[in-house]
Amino acid sequence: MPLQLEKYIVVIIKIGLLSVLFLPLLAVGSFYFPFIVPRNIAFRIITEFIFVLYLYLALADSAYRPRFNLLAKIITAFFIVLFLASITGVNFLSSLWGDYERMGGLFHLAHLYLYFLVLINIFKTKEDWLKALTITLLVSLMASFIAFGQY
Repeated sequence: MPLQLEKYIVVIIKIGLLSVLFLPLLAVGSFYFPFIVPRNIAFRIITEFIFVLYLYLALADSAYRPRFNLLAKIITAFFIVLFLASITGVNFLSSLWGDYERMGGLFHLAHLYLYFLVLINIFKTKEDWLKALTITLLVSLMASFIAFGQY
């Protein structure tokens, strides 16, 4: 893969990873659950997009292939247990999709797992993590100002 294309893909993935941090500010009044559904839909779309880009990057360049530290192994084992519990549960479809109000089924947890995998394999420097922390604090501050404004 050309080095320039690789750099563009990494930048796009980082933008996607960081844009997810702004989702707590998203609310769309036309939904029945305006604070839950739009955020989850946006999260899933962004996660699928960045995962496809990451998959291409990982297949093209071995430097970006997943590396599993202890935390990643524990979270992977947790996800496997969740998957097995969903399969053997009373209602697999309910376990898979969750409900419309909470959107917390196995499908959503799979997206969280994919986001985690991309995050730990793309953010490799301290600067990347500090940037994510700074954006998280900025979004928290913005949400606080919105809350004070509503008060």
